[in-house]
Amino acid sequence: MLEDDVRFRITVKSTKSGGPCYAGHKPGDTFECGYLTPEGLCGWAYHSMYPFIYALRHTKSYEDTDYRLIKKDTVQIACPDNAWVVFEIEKL
Repeated sequence: MLEDDVRFRITVKSTKSGGPCYAGHKPGDTFECGYLTPEGLCGWAYHSMYPFIYALRHTKSYEDTDYRLIKKDTVQIACPDNAWVVFEIEKL
């Protein structure tokens, strides 16, 4: 199995009230991963997160400018299904 020295924590930050999360994610749910997809995480959500995970893996953190997407090794993204869930990805 591939050993990976870069790890990520994915945390459910919020869910919209009244909106369905078909995967059953709730605020506070956490998932950890490296190269492999985390067990139990919605595949559609992970698909939309992957470009950000790739960017976090291969870039340094930037704290000095307002126009950078990646700051302090974290980024928040919304679920592709009408943004019912907001996830935070943190480089560990």
